[in-house]
Amino acid sequence: MKPAEITPLSALMLGRLALEAGVSLGVLNIVTGKGAVVGDALVAHPGIDR
Repeated sequence: MKPAEITPLSALMLGRLALEAGVSLGVLNIVTGKGAVVGDALVAHPGIDR
């Protein structure tokens, strides 16, 4: 999940609630930061194939 860079807190709260509800680690990933910076890093990372 990549929330808007100016509104990350609602997504982080959703992640916290997911953990409290029993969702396993790694099922929901939240990536915060500026879209262009984060997007470039994700696309270039060799460990991410999607």
